[in-house]
Amino acid sequence: MAKTPKKTKTVKASKTRMTRPNVISFRVTDTQLKTLEAVHERDPAFGIKTGNQYARKILCDFLAGRLSWADPADKKKNFDLIG
Repeated sequence: MAKTPKKTKTVKASKTRMTRPNVISFRVTDTQLKTLEAVHERDPAFGIKTGNQYARKILCDFLAGRLSWADPADKKKNFDLIG
């Protein structure tokens, strides 16, 4: 008896493969979180609903050159130690 070939399923390749953005994660103190939430409430940005979205917008705006340090000397301070 001759063997019949097994049928194989063909998988269609996706037209374009989208890469996912990188994830950046960091911790903030309770005091920093309260400050972020207060600033978010006082000065909301369009379409931003959470503190995490607000923090992401601040970083993206900074990287795009729309935000900068008021005092350039602050670039050399470690605010994680200050709180």
